Amino acid sequence: MSKICSMRLPSFDVAKECHLLFVEEVKNVEESVKLKMDELKPKISKEVVKIEQNYTSLHNKVDVLADVIKKLVEYNTFFSTKHESKKETDSKVFEKMEEFWEV
Repeated sequence: MSKICSMRLPSFDVAKECHLLFVEEVKNVEESVKLKMDELKPKISKEVVKIEQNYTSLHNKVDVLADVIKKLVEYNTFFSTKHESKKETDSKVFEKMEEFWEV
């Protein structure tokens, strides 16, 4: 509390003076906060732009990884199917060879 508020003056004058001091202090704090906000806004904007760029970059990398995984699964499925059909064909050929040699 300020010195003026602790003095022994008639109560109306004390209350009025305390109110004026309080209002003045609030205005000072408000100006200080406005100045700090004006200083911080450009910095925050730059950080937001960096975050958005990082998000876009990360999203692109995830898309690439998803495509690579999809292609690997497709190739694996294709080659394993092809390998199974080749095994079946080979086994039929071996069966025919065995039949041929048995005769």
